[in-house]
Amino acid sequence: MVFDMGEVFGIHRKTGREEPAWLMCDDAMSLAIRDVAIDFLRIHEDDDMVTTEELVARLDGMLVLGYEIDKAGEGFWEVCDGYSGDLGAIAEIARDEGVLEDEVGMSRTVLFIRQLDLARGVIDSEGFRGFFDLVPRACFLLHNVQPDILCYLVAEREGYYDEAAASALLDPRSVDGYSPLLYADCGFKLNKSGAMLYRLGEY
Repeated sequence: MVFDMGEVFGIHRKTGREEPAWLMCDDAMSLAIRDVAIDFLRIHEDDDMVTTEELVARLDGMLVLGYEIDKAGEGFWEVCDGYSGDLGAIAEIARDEGVLEDEVGMSRTVLFIRQLDLARGVIDSEGFRGFFDLVPRACFLLHNVQPDILCYLVAEREGYYDEAAASALLDPRSVDGYSPLLYADCGFKLNKSGAMLYRLGEY
């Protein structure tokens, strides 16, 4: 199946939480971390010039601005762990893997993918790997921040993937026990402990 990623666009998904805009608060933790909610729509025009919109992916995650943490003189792990245990785990694994800092020793901007629901048409597409090129671009367009690294934690809790599949919005394969393989097929590397998949920017 051929799925044209050029027809896919990310838009803000409205949530119940109204958060301050970037750079509008003094607290380093609030300044450096933001929840991300993006819907990816396929906007297609057929031969009769009729335009349709189809939800093809829904991303929930968190952006962590490493340079803002560095600028505030805070520790990356301390700020992340103070926000949530999952973010603390991401920071620790990325540090141990040697990918948390860039070539000059500055903390990277991280997108932690908490959950990513994908449609069957995206997963089965010949250009599926290209979808993950759209994610940092959407973050840049919607949040004015381009992540340097995308991270996904491999779930350890028994039953997690079954619960995720049962509540899947689109194709259950994108959130069930098969999902880590999808990330691996799209250029994500598994860290040494097998707890996290990550992809450094190629954009």
